[in-house]
Amino acid sequence: MSTQRLTRILEGRGVPVRPVLRAVEAAGEPNLYMEVSALSRRMTLLLPYRAEILEELAPGVSAGALPARPMLKLFLDGDRLDVALAAVGEVPPSEAVDVAPASMRPAWVEVLAAMHGLGDARISSRLRFLTHQRATIDVFYRARAQFVDERLATAMDQVAWRVGVSPPARELWRSVHASLGGAGVTVTTACAEGGPAPELAFMYGTADWDEAVRVCKLAAGDDAARAAAAVFGTLAADLEAERMMALQVVLGPGAVDVGALVMLRSLK
Repeated sequence: MSTQRLTRILEGRGVPVRPVLRAVEAAGEPNLYMEVSALSRRMTLLLPYRAEILEELAPGVSAGALPARPMLKLFLDGDRLDVALAAVGEVPPSEAVDVAPASMRPAWVEVLAAMHGLGDARISSRLRFLTHQRATIDVFYRARAQFVDERLATAMDQVAWRVGVSPPARELWRSVHASLGGAGVTVTTACAEGGPAPELAFMYGTADWDEAVRVCKLAAGDDAARAAAAVFGTLAADLEAERMMALQVVLGPGAVDVGALVMLRSLK
């Protein structure tokens, strides 16, 4: 199978097609993990780290010191392409924040410590962006009993308030979480040039396409839900996927974004 399906997805989002395809071809992977938004043009791609792949995506950019198991994650939004170096594996919060510049770490470790101290939380990955000053950390929570999940939801709402997520976005997330509560969830916190970013992203592994459309309706109304249904329907058909791998809800200071984690198979 050629990269024809990936090309259609990239072209439909108006993102830089040629460097992405060259990087994918250089990677030579048969399967590709992607996160695709229904309410914006944003998407991400996960690739193995190799110097020649980074050069295709960000000519002249150095990866610097490499973690034990490095990967590259591409962030695409319209004609913008950013690249991050990903490290997978559990570490304590005090070490995880090393992906951010030193001046940003003290405030971020306070946020991360509040997240990491809940239940059986564990840091699962962290990203250091190579094309601008930004870093992210993923915290994973296993499936929980209802009373534990209620405490988690309350604590996460407080974390969202603390970093500056808008009240409407927090209210929407509480509604979504209530319907998916207890399932395993990965929460992503970000740090930008000025410190902890006013955003949190939640990835649930139990949702399906219909659930994703419902969340889009909650986030942006009927018209957006119809547009999202078309996006997800096309994506499901292109990927021949009856279910998405995970649903992502991204909270920020303004609008909520909703996306799907999927796998594009048989690229070779």
